[in-house]
Amino acid sequence: MNAFKKTVAIAVMMVVSFSVFAFGPGNLPTVPNGWALKETYTNVRIYQKGTEESYVQVIDVLYGGRIDMVQPGQQYGSWGSYPKFSRYSLDTMWNNVSNTAVSIVNGQFFNSGVNPTYLSFGIRDDWSILTYGQDKTYNVTLPLKQLDFIPNFGVIIQQPSTDASLNSAYGSHSIVGLDRKEDRSSGYKVGRMYLCAPIPASPSKYLLIMNLRASTEANANSLLDSWGCYDSRTVMMDGSGSSQLRTRGGTQMYGTSNPWTGSADKRTLPEVIAVYNY
Repeated sequence: MNAFKKTVAIAVMMVVSFSVFAFGPGNLPTVPNGWALKETYTNVRIYQKGTEESYVQVIDVLYGGRIDMVQPGQQYGSWGSYPKFSRYSLDTMWNNVSNTAVSIVNGQFFNSGVNPTYLSFGIRDDWSILTYGQDKTYNVTLPLKQLDFIPNFGVIIQQPSTDASLNSAYGSHSIVGLDRKEDRSSGYKVGRMYLCAPIPASPSKYLLIMNLRASTEANANSLLDSWGCYDSRTVMMDGSGSSQLRTRGGTQMYGTSNPWTGSADKRTLPEVIAVYNY
């Protein structure tokens, strides 16, 4: 789609979809009981649930909060095919982002048994296809979901996600993941990560990111529901030991892949999502 058509399309969407965002006090998603503000920036707020290692970031996209896909280790392949990526520690990834970043979190699924590795599903980065994903159907029973990020406008959730929908996405950045009903060690307390468009409109002016150190899927779904992140508004991203978070304020979280000991393996990652205040 050329730039003119994309501009016209987004303008039409603004007329049709820019409804009243009265979702909570101060026009923010309502904060559920038990969650407290941990870090605050102009367009990003980070909450923690009690003393648990459970975190939610609320990003005001309309007023300038933004994200970026960070993958410093592309090794082989061409853009848009199946490139491989070297994996790095969370600390190394943090050093690869601008010092204006508010946080970084894990992103796309990948094969944790090899390095460099493929990314499992699609990513669109700075308006270009990074990869369509190397194993889009492996162990997947429900249609894939796609989150499209439109700078200074909002986020859209699409289902099903296809190569065509990734190509035609309106946003500068898109990432493909799973339906939150997909079974991923559902009964075990392991790390989990989700992206959500909590406002019941399309696009949502807010992006919500949830990282949990150790949770069953049932507990995670209950927490998501409490934030307004129902299934139709939520994309499941990589979890277990991949669920990781680091913030400018010093918070670090490493998801567990061992539900019996609760230990974190601090696995290396091929790709992260950086969150910026503007």
